[in-house]
Amino acid sequence: MILEVKKTALLVFTRTAANEAKHKNLLGEGSSRNQNFVIAKQLIEKTKGIASQSGLDVIVCNDFNQKGETFGQRLSNAIADSFARGYDSVIAIGSDTPALNVSHINEAVKSLQNQNVVLGPSTDGGVYLIGMHQNAFCPNSFENLPWLTGLVHK
Repeated sequence: MILEVKKTALLVFTRTAANEAKHKNLLGEGSSRNQNFVIAKQLIEKTKGIASQSGLDVIVCNDFNQKGETFGQRLSNAIADSFARGYDSVIAIGSDTPALNVSHINEAVKSLQNQNVVLGPSTDGGVYLIGMHQNAFCPNSFENLPWLTGLVHK
């Protein structure tokens, strides 16, 4: 069997809105879980809409199909699963970046033509976008990065 090589997948890595509202206070102190749920749902839908506008094949990975105990393991497994589908590169985005737009994704696609890894740095030291070719992906090292800290991009 010959595996068809596909160019780039766009991985939307997110929680469900209910789980996002449970773990994040999106509206600040004093907001209710229901208010956070509404915002989380809007952010997820917005992200999916932007992803669909990118022209890339979109893979959505949420709580129902994530595998692993830690954030790093779950993200690493989601990227590995995307490569296993035959893609030679993957761009991963989350649903918690309201300013994300299609031009950010297009810029990452263009950068991947000349680089093995592309990062979209966020102001808190993390990243809002990760793009990489399969040959640059080392699952064990990737899952052990200091995820959910301000040290990821440093």
